[in-house]
Amino acid sequence: MYEKTGDAGLDVALQYVGARGFGPDHPAIVAATKGDFAVLEAELTKLGDKAPGAKAYIDLAKESYGRRKASNEAAAAKTTKAVHDAVGGAEKWAAIQAWAQANADPDEKKQLNAAFAAGGLVATATATQLAQMHAKATATKPQGVVKADAPAHDPSANSALDGKAFGRESAALYAKLGNKMEGSKEYAALVARRRAYRGA
Repeated sequence: MYEKTGDAGLDVALQYVGARGFGPDHPAIVAATKGDFAVLEAELTKLGDKAPGAKAYIDLAKESYGRRKASNEAAAAKTTKAVHDAVGGAEKWAAIQAWAQANADPDEKKQLNAAFAAGGLVATATATQLAQMHAKATATKPQGVVKADAPAHDPSANSALDGKAFGRESAALYAKLGNKMEGSKEYAALVARRRAYRGA
């Protein structure tokens, strides 16, 4: 019913629950794969004498889940550090992410998510490419510079934005507001102007 996982403890636990009718699609097993073992524990308790030593097997499964979670978190932290090192720091990466989120289409976002989930060289290479695209799209141009003393009612403030213009504006706003950008009225206005350009 279950294929070998490479984790001896987990394999023993899966063999035990499988022998008692709990397949991979059983709600109790699905919940357990997400770290919630309460449903499985309750179901095994209902079996009474038909599930001898259930607690020991549940403990094996919990230990395996803990090991895998710790391993995944360590891998994610390693990837995050590698990406930050590749693009020049956490702040720059946040700006690049905001730009990519605003400009990538759904299919591109899926590919990007898959690349970062893979981690390692795939993630750092993708991050480096995004950084280069972001730098090119948001390159400062004299006519596009927003001066600190610019009038509050800029004639172009309500104009529609293409992808490159949106990238420049969002990068400038991020430099001003940091992580608070996405919840700001200014960012909401930029998104509306981008949608106006797309006709959304």
